[in-house]
Amino acid sequence: MVVILSALLLLLGLLRLEACLHERRLRRIPIRIHVNGTRGKSTTTRLIAAGLRAGGHRVIAKTTGTLPRIILEDGSEIPVRRRGRATIREQMATIALAARRQADAVVLECMAVHPELQWVSERRMVRSTVGVITNVRLDHMEVMGRTREAVAGALSLSVPRRGILVAGSRDHLERFAESCAQQGSVLRQAPTAPDSGALPEGTALEFSENTATALAVCEAVGVDRERALRGMRDAVPDVGALRIHRERFDGKRIAFINAFSLNDVDSLHAVWRRLEAEGDLARPRIAILNCRADRPLRSVAFGALVGASLGVDRLVLVGEGTRHACRAATRAGFAPERIVRAQGSPPETVYRRILDDAPDGTTVIGIGNYRGAGEAVAALFIGGAGVR
Repeated sequence: MVVILSALLLLLGLLRLEACLHERRLRRIPIRIHVNGTRGKSTTTRLIAAGLRAGGHRVIAKTTGTLPRIILEDGSEIPVRRRGRATIREQMATIALAARRQADAVVLECMAVHPELQWVSERRMVRSTVGVITNVRLDHMEVMGRTREAVAGALSLSVPRRGILVAGSRDHLERFAESCAQQGSVLRQAPTAPDSGALPEGTALEFSENTATALAVCEAVGVDRERALRGMRDAVPDVGALRIHRERFDGKRIAFINAFSLNDVDSLHAVWRRLEAEGDLARPRIAILNCRADRPLRSVAFGALVGASLGVDRLVLVGEGTRHACRAATRAGFAPERIVRAQGSPPETVYRRILDDAPDGTTVIGIGNYRGAGEAVAALFIGGAGVR
């Protein structure tokens, strides 16, 4: 009993020491930016960091999107190394790194999904001076709720205390204003997205709203718009950023659109309309939907969207739990014979089958989830392909 009590006291002492050290590190970093939202967090984090660097700040940033990365004060990147599963304690480790490297600003992409962990991440770990909510869309419905109002409520748990909240869209502003009033913070609405000519190089297929949000954050901490924009033009895009790869495969012209990182149907629908308007969705169209077993509602939403309104000629299902997407697509009117169930198939087999069946001029688009089968199939299409 004495040994157990002693061990418990020692543990409590270590936790107290860790909390004190973390508090000291936070005080050494005057600008702390916490980027939350449904979509665009990684891109927005990168743009904010680039804008602040251009404004003379010494910035450490961390993204946790497609592939987790630490972005150092000179803009170079190192991978986030994990011994096990990702946990929100990584935010404390990044703050410790920023303090060691004498950064005066840290930009952290929120990595929590569960509402209670979003609260812990903000209140106990980041304690942001500027919070960001990029947008509110239906995703992670299993834990954040099945309505946009519920998602907005979950995201509002990351509103800073006595700080600034930058909202990237006009959705649910009343909800965020209420949270800001409760926390003594100021709500700022990001302005209209800049003209396409002002956007950073390579963001033509990204959401310009991300740039507008990042600019609003930079201006909130004293970096003027033009200087921030100059820095953002040099920002390295996230590895999962939307790109069109055009090449000849087996002598056939194929356009592969890597949209696996668009994890919600609202974002996919918006990009789809833009691609159609720009003439980048030539027929026939083959959609590769990468499913996750732990996100059945996402699979259902994507299956229903493909089946009902995207004008896809063939749907290839990869990943895990594909039955949810298959059932949703057929219920939405998609012919079962046009669905290829490739769950468990090696990526090379999926790639080969698509190429064998695709006529010249086909558009292949990957959607749903990047990690796992999506990443593997995308690598096969991208290898050696030209990028637009």
